[in-house]
Order: sequence, then structure tokens, then C-alpha cells
Amino acid sequence: MPSTPLPEPVQQFAQETLDELDWCLDQLEAIQTHRSVSEMASSK
Repeated sequence: MPSTPLPEPVQQFAQETLDELDWCLDQLEAIQTHRSVSEMASSK
């Protein structure tokens, strides 16, 4: 099945969404690495 390129606005929206998800993951990683295991367990 040949792949047809997506319209530019769709590609742009997809890239922006991926960038935002990447930012969210970075934030979560930063939060988790600066908390002790006991803090994470007590907040569960």
C-alpha cells in the first residue's frame, strides 16, 4: 500500500502534539527523579 503524504496542517499538528507529549514526559521524569521512593509511595 503506497503511503500518501499527509496534508501540511495535519503534519504540523502531529509534530506539535508529539513535541508537547515529549515535554510532558520530560516533566514527569524530572518530578520522579527528584522525589525519594518513600515520598512516591506515600503519595500513591
